[in-house]
Amino acid sequence: QQQHLPVEAVRTTLQVHGMRCEACAARLRGNLAAVEGVDGCTVQLAAGVVEVWSNSSSPVQPDVLLDAVKATNDSYDVQLLSRDCFSVAHGAVPCPAAATAAASLHSAVAQ
Repeated sequence: QQQHLPVEAVRTTLQVHGMRCEACAARLRGNLAAVEGVDGCTVQLAAGVVEVWSNSSSPVQPDVLLDAVKATNDSYDVQLLSRDCFSVAHGAVPCPAAATAAASLHSAVAQ
């Protein structure tokens, strides 16, 4: 049985197609930052890559983030790219099975 190290932060990476301007990216940043449990997010407009950070005490599920992106603009095509977990003492660590399974499920649904 695999031992899970403590997870202090979760990074969820999304691919968002359809953002055309910095105002779109700023609106998306604001909407994602307003989601309960989100500690921060970055939007790379040119690449269409969005990284959302949450902490382990209130990790945000991928479907909540996907819904927030679609609520920002329902013409956006959004996909879950990855979900990574981090520990202060150990750096990148395996995500607990529940988080990994949820990320895989929502990635398949988004595609």
